[in-house]
Amino acid sequence: MHNKNCKCPKKILFIFILTVCFILSVFSQDILELVPSNSKAVFYFKDLAKFYNDLKLVPTTKSLLLEPFNGEMLVSALTQMYLSALKVDYQNFISQLDTNLAFFIQENTENNYAYGFVLGPIKDMNSFSSDLKALLDPIKSSGYEFTTLQKNINNEEYFILIADENVYESSKKGVEQLKEVIEDRSGLYYIVNTSDYQGNGYFYVIDNLLMGKSTGDYDPDFVDKSFVKNPSEYPFFGNLFITSGFIPKDLDAFASLIDNFVDYQIIKNLLTLSSGIEVNADILSINFNDNFSQISENNYIKIKTEANVEDIIPILKENNIEYKKTAQNTLEFYVKDEIVKQNNKKESVKYTYYVWKDDYLFISRDNQKNLQKKMNQKPKLSENTLFKKLSNQIGVGDIAYVFLDITSIFRQYGPGLEDENGLLLSVKNIGERRLEINFVLQ
Repeated sequence: MHNKNCKCPKKILFIFILTVCFILSVFSQDILELVPSNSKAVFYFKDLAKFYNDLKLVPTTKSLLLEPFNGEMLVSALTQMYLSALKVDYQNFISQLDTNLAFFIQENTENNYAYGFVLGPIKDMNSFSSDLKALLDPIKSSGYEFTTLQKNINNEEYFILIADENVYESSKKGVEQLKEVIEDRSGLYYIVNTSDYQGNGYFYVIDNLLMGKSTGDYDPDFVDKSFVKNPSEYPFFGNLFITSGFIPKDLDAFASLIDNFVDYQIIKNLLTLSSGIEVNADILSINFNDNFSQISENNYIKIKTEANVEDIIPILKENNIEYKKTAQNTLEFYVKDEIVKQNNKKESVKYTYYVWKDDYLFISRDNQKNLQKKMNQKPKLSENTLFKKLSNQIGVGDIAYVFLDITSIFRQYGPGLEDENGLLLSVKNIGERRLEINFVLQ
């Protein structure tokens, strides 16, 4: 006999909905099936166009992209000019970017890394591949080699750009660890697998804030928690503050990039000798009467390290920076710059930096005596209103934290701006060799 109260149809409907949701979630992550499983790092932008538009809701990125800095307009104009010169249709190309993007790093041999991108699904592969070929040809002529591939998964087209085809094709594909992190919202999701840190995390916009979180494993031997203090114990010089009892030692993946500025081995040796860093800075001093910016004297870098003043000299020599050893544990170096005043007249300036070593290694625009006096007079970090607001969102870490307050700089360029602008990153130990990283940008 048929039971009018039978709930079977409802159960079937419920199971059907769950099945559809599961299938859709799997299909939305097909791009990850093309990413090598052994990647040292993967950065996955889910719904690239939607995430970009979400960023326009966050006060800081809104100001950068729209008024008063108009970054979107500037980049758009330059991109249109460049694409036009290559005979690429701007609107058609940009519309193809309304999709997902994954960037990955592979280690093809020890300390030798290959990079790759996967983009898709692509609406019109013929058009997109033709446009991208036009973009890549000038890069290839500069000596950079890329291989492009096209893959079809579930009747959807994906475009792949890789630096080493042999390494890519011989690798197992699929990043299950990252799939576990992805939520039902546009954003950036990532995994990192280095000798210093193994973990995953995300960035996405919620309540007009860009929020991020990451958890992972770390080696406590690389962390000096005693170096990091409470915010009430630090002076705040105005814009940027960093304290960290963790200094990454494994930057080999970025060696070629660092080599563009200084010999990577010099930096690596210095990092190996160091266990803590503190940065306090008033980033820029802007003089609107003369229409120029100059490096502020209100800054310092403090490093807990076994390195000595002499260990800084190879970096200075590598960059042809003039310096003078003034005593056993002190030196000065000089950075030349050129500023443009209101009448468009260029003026050369030379900034003096002081380096000294006592319990810590210091680098500052001010000498030791003057710096200590300023540190005693500055307000505490814990008193900053934006720091209070952001730390209420994510807390303050015991391994590291980074705070940036650029409200004053933004308001000088946009006097009508009312929002405070800045970010806080917090790293804390959560036990069992695990750490949690939280991030918030307003």
